[in-house]
Amino acid sequence: MLIIQKFFAYIQKLWYAPFTIFLIGFIYVQGAFSPFLSEGFFFNKILYVTPASYYLYITNGIMISACITVSLILGHIFVSLLGVIIINQINKINIKWRLMCFTALCLAVLFIILFFQPFILKWNTSIDARLVYSPIYFLLCFVSFLFFQFIQINRLFLQRQIEHPIWILYFCVIAIIVFVTIVYLNGLFSQGQIVNAYRQDKSGLQLMNVTSEDNRQFRLLRFDINTNFIIGYDITVKKMQIIPKDKVKSIETFKTNYQQNKSKYDPTTPHYAGEKQIIAPIDAFYKYRMAKHKDKQDTKQYLSNFTTGYTYNNMNGITGISSNILTSKMNHENYRDKNISEFYGYVCSTPETEQSQKDDAPNVNYRKVYVKEVWLGQTYDLAFTLKSSDKQKWQIDRIEETSFSFNQ
Repeated sequence: MLIIQKFFAYIQKLWYAPFTIFLIGFIYVQGAFSPFLSEGFFFNKILYVTPASYYLYITNGIMISACITVSLILGHIFVSLLGVIIINQINKINIKWRLMCFTALCLAVLFIILFFQPFILKWNTSIDARLVYSPIYFLLCFVSFLFFQFIQINRLFLQRQIEHPIWILYFCVIAIIVFVTIVYLNGLFSQGQIVNAYRQDKSGLQLMNVTSEDNRQFRLLRFDINTNFIIGYDITVKKMQIIPKDKVKSIETFKTNYQQNKSKYDPTTPHYAGEKQIIAPIDAFYKYRMAKHKDKQDTKQYLSNFTTGYTYNNMNGITGISSNILTSKMNHENYRDKNISEFYGYVCSTPETEQSQKDDAPNVNYRKVYVKEVWLGQTYDLAFTLKSSDKQKWQIDRIEETSFSFNQ
């Protein structure tokens, strides 16, 4: 019973911990988001508070607090081992100048930490941002513990120096400012990694297609979706967008790998003449979906452009349905729930060879074609994977959302 009482008494002493975790998470998330509000120098929006979700503040606060806690423990251990040795060397300095010199040395270390931040922010690495900044947190903790151990060891002579509270105040204020700045920059660095990953062909990126109520389209790297706002990095203008949820007509989220710039397919060029058969199912796909009226024969022809695997996975075995029923359904269904008059057209890339699947027969071939589907105020990026066993008749095997650009 006594142990339990002591435990709860200790917990009561940590009343400030939840607030500290939230505050650290708040600073970290603001560092992650606010700089991307502008294309210019990242501190020109530093006082802007991004309306992120509490979930982000708490989860990031816990993770960063864990890194700082480990740094505190290691800092305390190293100061216990090395602190006396370092302080004994400092104590060889004249008593009159000892505090000023030691404080100046500690502050110099803090300023050196800040000096190297621009270089760290430009560092293009796949190493987790928390691991990159853990040594910095450790150095901050080590210097802080060392400073206060110096005060403890030299407390007798410091009591005779009137100005010693001022030096302690200088150090504490600057140390807190440096600490807050480092947490902020840690957030900036971590979010920068996400943007760099998109730019450098990393996989598994979460993208969003957001359509506002005035039919403007945004292709965004997903940062946050909360109760009131959708927050993401706009790839085209290289700037973060904060869109009120009540102003959004639709949102689609998907994972993709960034694709290098593609070459446009030009059917009039003799060089691409042999690839017309590969593009033909895509042409047939859009011809059917954009037709104002479809008959039974059109539907049969449309379904023949898909592999059995595609119809099974994406149409729930729709090939077994009566052509009359399916035709009626298609005539009453708008592609992407949009008016056909809003469709401008599509542009295909040159087909790219894809590797065969493990269980495929030796004669099976795959090609991938990237398509920009252009609507009024909106563009969709798609990847069509086509399959053939004779390189004559090609069928659509997969259609996926993606992100790419054409060569200029």
